[in-house]
Amino acid sequence: HDRAAAGRPGVPAGQAVRALRRLAGVGEDGEVPAKAPFSSAAGRATSAKGERGRHGRNILSGNDFVLPVASGPRRVIVALDGQLLTDEISVEAAEADVSGDLLYIAVVNRYADTPPSVALIQGFGLQDGALASSVAHDSHNVVAVGANLKDLCRAVNLVITAGGGLSIVAGSGGQVLPLPSAGLMSDGECGQVAASFTSLTRAARQLGCGLRSPFMTLSFMALLVIPSLKL
Repeated sequence: HDRAAAGRPGVPAGQAVRALRRLAGVGEDGEVPAKAPFSSAAGRATSAKGERGRHGRNILSGNDFVLPVASGPRRVIVALDGQLLTDEISVEAAEADVSGDLLYIAVVNRYADTPPSVALIQGFGLQDGALASSVAHDSHNVVAVGANLKDLCRAVNLVITAGGGLSIVAGSGGQVLPLPSAGLMSDGECGQVAASFTSLTRAARQLGCGLRSPFMTLSFMALLVIPSLKL
């Protein structure tokens, strides 16, 4: 009903703004609640690990990322530059191989502390490091692609710690663009946000990614309703 009211001709502007704020989890004063809507009931429980990101999801360890054992050829997502569609190939592989542009992809549930889903993907071209994003249509879990599981974990944890955002890591370095409103939107100044996003994109290219918009492509790798293969 709020969506209909916000977009219906003749609805007062104030009513439309209030409806949009409710959808985004923003208060009447414009403030974003610290725990909503990027948190979950499960995420607010006490963790045995004792470490939580700002949105309530457990901070992960490298041991949490496990590529399932395959009894035969493994299905691999092939990302296509500028496309929502993907291709699919089958390979005999037990781990990532940057020389063949075979990388890890992971999806981390933001609504519950469940183990990450891990698979292999081709098309991102990373020779090192990893990138992660809480913009991941349509469920907006955390999605990440990386050359190794250690960096994959670090990139995801940067997003978790920031309460949502885009991140990139390599070696001991890393940077993140926080998206504190639902893990989807920034509360920063437009020019600063644009500069941070440009910096992340440049960093991805320095790591070998040849995609025109690495984070845009990444955001659709978990959208299961679009073929051919997603995670």
